[in-house]
Amino acid sequence: MTERKRNRSYVWYLYTTDANTNEVFSREIPAENASRDIECADGKERPMWMCKYKHIDLFLKNKTTFNLKFQVFVKEGGGLPRLWKGWPKKKPIIKRVSALK
Repeated sequence: MTERKRNRSYVWYLYTTDANTNEVFSREIPAENASRDIECADGKERPMWMCKYKHIDLFLKNKTTFNLKFQVFVKEGGGLPRLWKGWPKKKPIIKRVSALK
């Protein structure tokens, strides 16, 4: 379930302890992708759902609508999963005023 972006490989995980959120995950993600104890970069082991980024995007967009409580973890390359803080924000393009004349 490795995905590539910008010549890097990523494996995505969802972590929750909320029963409602866990039920929503089980409807959208195959049961074989549920793992008991995955060691993370902070040294803790967590039960997590391995998924594709399209699931992450879907759940983030509907987080408040369905009262979902979860954290996103990502494994980059051969490392351990770490808490994902989102994609870096693109800097806005500023046009020169003189160029607009």
